[in-house]
Amino acid sequence: MRPQPATRRRSPARWLVRLLLLALLALPATFAGAVGAAGAPRFDPPKRFNLVLGDSLAFGYQDAKFKAELLGGTYNPADFTGYWAPFAARLVAVRPGIQTVNLACPGETTVTFVDGGCFFHQVLPLHADYPSAESQLQAALAFLGAHRGQVSPITVSLGANDLLQLLGACEAESPTDPAAVAACANAGLPAVLATVQANLGAALTALRAAAPESKIIVLQPYNPYVALLPGSPAIAGALDAVLAQVAAGARARPADGFSAVTAATVCTLTLICTPAQDVHPSDAGYQMLAAALWAASGYDRLAPDRTGP
Repeated sequence: MRPQPATRRRSPARWLVRLLLLALLALPATFAGAVGAAGAPRFDPPKRFNLVLGDSLAFGYQDAKFKAELLGGTYNPADFTGYWAPFAARLVAVRPGIQTVNLACPGETTVTFVDGGCFFHQVLPLHADYPSAESQLQAALAFLGAHRGQVSPITVSLGANDLLQLLGACEAESPTDPAAVAACANAGLPAVLATVQANLGAALTALRAAAPESKIIVLQPYNPYVALLPGSPAIAGALDAVLAQVAAGARARPADGFSAVTAATVCTLTLICTPAQDVHPSDAGYQMLAAALWAASGYDRLAPDRTGP
């Protein structure tokens, strides 16, 4: 079935294992690796469909809500509105009638995005249906092929879980030695970044070829451990610039979801300070990410109450 518009239904010592088991979010900043640019982004207005792609952030995951619904037998993807729903609401204000299709899968890596195998999709429904044996990229390309010239924007949140797999492997080797974990992660980081660069680069190139007139926005996620692990930005920082570099290579725009989350705001914008130590955004955090995507879109120029030239 082709995807349909989404209108339905402690101590930081163990954080790496917790994140790996959930296979969720990411940590950002800057990397000096170069990717060939394909030209500066241009303004592409919203069209008939808004396509949402990526991982748990794009899905709108929050751990406590998910577990409560799962245990209560009331799980409904439509309850996980994340950043995509407030972003979609703003789109409707400037392009009435636009429909949102959300293919995001919690736990998606750049590898599974291209090749398939996102575990969440094997066991639970997503916002939009597509065959569980099909990769999210395949589903996205099929949707774009069936709606040529009708899809813009396309938002993408990927790369986080590639890094988390490295961190989880390093933590398993040295579960009580944060310094050893950091050294291990630094040693393995170049290979992970190369994987992200190759897979996300191929994915964005394919999306751009299928939708040459679509606005593509790549989310740069925040660091939920900014107040707990002072060394985390140095390791996670490499991912963020790779995302920006790869986005530039596909004439896409990066959206800064990183800067707003600081040691002073992390407990407000994320759920890391709750008993579950959930790295995902709070409702306020998801609103912040929606605002970051909106700022990157440039769609304010279309707002009916905008004044000036």
